[in-house]
Amino acid sequence: MYDFVVPCRKFYLAKLPCASLEVSAKMDNSEVSNFTSLCDRWWDISGDFRILHAMNPIRIEMINYLFKYESPKPWYPLYGRRILDVGCGGGILSEPLARLGAKVLGIDMLSEAIDAAEDHSLRVNPDRWKDAPFGAPKYRNMSTSEAAAQFSEKFDAIVASEVLEHASDWKNLVRDASTCLKPGGHFIATTINRTIPSYFLGIIVAEKILKITPKGMHEWNKFIEPSELSLVAIRNNLQPRKVLGMAYCPLSKEWHWTRSQAINYAFHAIKVGPSKF
Repeated sequence: MYDFVVPCRKFYLAKLPCASLEVSAKMDNSEVSNFTSLCDRWWDISGDFRILHAMNPIRIEMINYLFKYESPKPWYPLYGRRILDVGCGGGILSEPLARLGAKVLGIDMLSEAIDAAEDHSLRVNPDRWKDAPFGAPKYRNMSTSEAAAQFSEKFDAIVASEVLEHASDWKNLVRDASTCLKPGGHFIATTINRTIPSYFLGIIVAEKILKITPKGMHEWNKFIEPSELSLVAIRNNLQPRKVLGMAYCPLSKEWHWTRSQAINYAFHAIKVGPSKF
């Protein structure tokens, strides 16, 4: 999942539990079991999702960059933008997007995750939303296929961060995301590449030796090469614009961009026409 950076040397390790469980139509039973067991830990910033919390700055940096010249209010770079957070989990990314002025809808197939997101958003310090132009994120327990049927061409951006590799059919998820996206809208995904380093260091080392990831959290054959994602995007009217490698430094506990796409990467595409479906 990330580049494990230490002085003078760099190692590749796998990703920690991801924020998303959402899939197009159904979820594998193993995925349901894995994430259900973690649903009370979404907002423990030193727990199982600590790496995901640490990822927020660069995820938000990328999303802000796409809209920074279009906002009528510079202090709210996402002002008025409708953003769909696919596989939102406990709302780790949805909340900061809303505070930056976006109208956020987070969806997830796991009802326990939606409960956790709503609980944190509305019951934990609700006063923090007073300065958010459009208030707290909205959450729905639904699949992308349901979202596509209800929200055709409604969103300015679709974010699928740490979700594709957990979907039972990630290609349908991309199709549904394209359907929900307005022409000219942005599709942003972060996921993990299917490489030899991602298997050996991402699963064998990270899950079984160092145990920094719960055992069985990832399946190597579900990882997605950037070329595969690009091809599926093109078939669904999404024109790939950028693929960026992502790296995590355990010393600083921060993520940064890197030239290497061998493990983690971010993918950006723009919808170039009306939905086909």
